[in-house]
Amino acid sequence: MTLDARKAMRVRANRAAMRARRTVQAAAVYRTAYGGIRAEMVALILKGQGSSDPAVADTGGSTASEYLAELDLAIDPRPIAYLALTGGATDPASLAAAIVLEIVGYRQAGLVPDRWEITLRRLR
Repeated sequence: MTLDARKAMRVRANRAAMRARRTVQAAAVYRTAYGGIRAEMVALILKGQGSSDPAVADTGGSTASEYLAELDLAIDPRPIAYLALTGGATDPASLAAAIVLEIVGYRQAGLVPDRWEITLRRLR
């Protein structure tokens, strides 16, 4: 079953409103020529994660070192080397001190594909 244009616009509008209240600012770090890096601020949604405690039922299906996140469809996750949870700062000192997350997997998600669902792994 496909959605007509009006319903698709409503789904996108609702999703945009939800993203606006739940986003976390991070720095997307790209590799450049000759070993350099370039950082851009991105907004992403970090989702709930599984538990590594054996006494707690695992509802996320992942270990505690893996995270699920949503990224806007306009941002392509393939060339991103890693994400740094800096709060939006992109200076070298903030990047060095931040929690670093590597992109392990990605896929387009949604009733109307409007976001990337990415799996992240903490590096340090």
